[in-house]
Amino acid sequence: NQRLQARVAALEPQVRTLRDENERLRRAAEGGGFRRVRQCVDEGALLGGLGVKPKPKPVVIKKWCEEIKVGTWMSGDGTVVFEPDIFHWVPPREVPGVGIVTLKMRTSSISQAVFDKRSNVLKVRGLVEVPMDKLVRYYDCFASPDSPKGYLWLTFQNYEEFTEVIKAVPRLKARITFRNSLFAATSRGGGSGGSSAEARRNAVEENSSTDEEEDLPLSRRLLSR
Repeated sequence: NQRLQARVAALEPQVRTLRDENERLRRAAEGGGFRRVRQCVDEGALLGGLGVKPKPKPVVIKKWCEEIKVGTWMSGDGTVVFEPDIFHWVPPREVPGVGIVTLKMRTSSISQAVFDKRSNVLKVRGLVEVPMDKLVRYYDCFASPDSPKGYLWLTFQNYEEFTEVIKAVPRLKARITFRNSLFAATSRGGGSGGSSAEARRNAVEENSSTDEEEDLPLSRRLLSR
């Protein structure tokens, strides 16, 4: 602390001089002496002189996922932006009753994450910010851990692309576990075994059937059951 105080005291005359120069330039600019006034204090150099390192900019990673599911709702493929504090993407498919919107998951909500090295599928348990009443039949963040409805599912192109993501997102790295067996058929929420391709086919069938049902009048819906 004494050394730091001594360095700060030694820099005080320089800081005072720079402040005076900034004030002079500001007054000149207000008086029309300059059209453009550049900042004459190099913040990086000043902080370096005080022994303080500038805070690095957060890393932003963009990865194309060939399949994105919110619970059992197939939102389609797309580019997901991974930041230390948030994931977000714009699904090509409209959210029922809402339209095209940006979906988000804040990394602070992540409680569990599993990556399957065989299928390159990541499942994340956290809170996806979606209109809950619109996707209630597909997604429930409070669902049982055994239910696929409680997860965000992302299918990466390969394992190497996923490793870039976990390096940029500390929260995900701290919660991740790995497996080498294909996830169970996730669209139905039960049973064991099955391939990811079969899970995708089942999810598509389920989504298409429920979407068609939503378009029917109430009387026809009751008769169809």
